[in-house]
Amino acid sequence: MQFFAETFARLTAYQELCNAMEQGIQPISLTGVAQVHKAHLLAALCSTHAPLLAVTAEEAEARRLCDDINTMLDQTAAWQFPSRELVLTPVEGVTVSYEHARIAALTAMRQGQCRIIIASIEALLQPTIAPEALEEHTLVLHCGEQIERDALIQKLIFDGYVRSESVSGAGQFSVRGDILDVSPVGSEEFYRIILDFDSVESIKLIDPERQITIKKTDRVFIAPFGEAFYTPSEGEYALARIREERAGLSTD
Repeated sequence: MQFFAETFARLTAYQELCNAMEQGIQPISLTGVAQVHKAHLLAALCSTHAPLLAVTAEEAEARRLCDDINTMLDQTAAWQFPSRELVLTPVEGVTVSYEHARIAALTAMRQGQCRIIIASIEALLQPTIAPEALEEHTLVLHCGEQIERDALIQKLIFDGYVRSESVSGAGQFSVRGDILDVSPVGSEEFYRIILDFDSVESIKLIDPERQITIKKTDRVFIAPFGEAFYTPSEGEYALARIREERAGLSTD
């Protein structure tokens, strides 16, 4: 990767691109780059000008660029911000994995773990959670932090998490006495939070199948389960508006 970075740095066009970025000129349209070199160019750029947003024409191209960049840099530096699946007809089940991936990308950028987000035009045109709402609904727990057990449970439910007997996937949590297991959205890891009265005694990464501790950690980030949140009063207002519009359509 160092070879490509040094090679790009000697190109006049690359130097002009870096100067434009340093001057805050955006967005920047870059053309004439072969497909095979797009990942090389973006990997070099995000190593010195993070965080970046790259826009592609299609979802497949965004996914391919993320894989190539992460392979070259040997780390998860690139995150895809995918488009949501829009379902306008009744179906038995709807996947929320795309929405989770969108939240994961935004959370990684917020935590400074993301050097570049790659999204298709379609994904960027779809509304997402506001930065203020993401901040409000992201739960960050530290060892020794004061928090009541019931307040923690209510916070997780309000942020869209589902309480279950055992945790088997992202967006779920379980409670057994003062032990709370949770699988945060955007993470493949399972955490066990042990409470001591009204404080966090310890936080551990666990193997959910064998129920053994992998390692201890000092904190855990729990991103919200979805992109849209509303209070009970906001929900009642929206429901009333829907009923009014439905009544108006039926009279027509």
